[in-house]
Amino acid sequence: RDFEHRYFYDRYWTEKDPVCPGTRFICSGRVFTEVSDSSNRFLATRKTGLEQFRHEYFVLFLIAHFHKAAMLMLSDRLVDALNRLDPGNLESVRHFRNIIRQILGVFLRFTHRYWFQEVSEHSQVKELFRLTNRHLGTAKLYTEVREAIEDMSQYLDSDVLRQQGETMVRLTVVTTVGLIGMATTGFLGMNLIAEADAPFLTKLGIFLSVLLPTTAVTIYTVLKSKRLSEFLEKVSDERALVRAKFVAFLDVWRTKLDRLT
Repeated sequence: RDFEHRYFYDRYWTEKDPVCPGTRFICSGRVFTEVSDSSNRFLATRKTGLEQFRHEYFVLFLIAHFHKAAMLMLSDRLVDALNRLDPGNLESVRHFRNIIRQILGVFLRFTHRYWFQEVSEHSQVKELFRLTNRHLGTAKLYTEVREAIEDMSQYLDSDVLRQQGETMVRLTVVTTVGLIGMATTGFLGMNLIAEADAPFLTKLGIFLSVLLPTTAVTIYTVLKSKRLSEFLEKVSDERALVRAKFVAFLDVWRTKLDRLT
């Protein structure tokens, strides 16, 4: 009985009538068979029987296998891309990124053009198509492939964000170091100190007297950058009171113990 329940479709099958039992469909995913009485006139008409089996049920069975074959093809391409990936090789990572983007494009086109849960409005065709898909495991395979592609896309996105973060850190370091030289040369370029004809040691002393304080102020600003950003955020908040903004300004120079108390 369990075998019949899993693989037989008996909507038009009647065992109580041995003379004309009707039609039974047997579907296991790999096999699709119609069982009926060959003497029944129902099998010989143009729109029912064998004609319907050849031109409707066969196409139904073919569509279900096309879906599974497409999912297996995409799954194989994903596995091959993972096997070829070398995280330590930039060229391999770039090639992997291009392959995943291509697979994602193919998967999206397949989903919007060819993936559907129903192939007909007739209840019998609907049920047979669902039975075939259930035995083939197409829906489960589709979900697995979709989740695998999403995981790989998230991995690539996180890798891009990591690279962008590293680039921002490098730019911040270069800008911070360059700020020291720009502030020093900018101050001396204002010609506030008329020592153009002074000896070299005098010029060097003036340069260092500007460079060292500028360096100290820059380093101190970097050390307080987190608190300064919190202060600027509080200042930009239109809902914050003036007293709260002033407290945020004082918090820049307070120690951790003072801030806790």
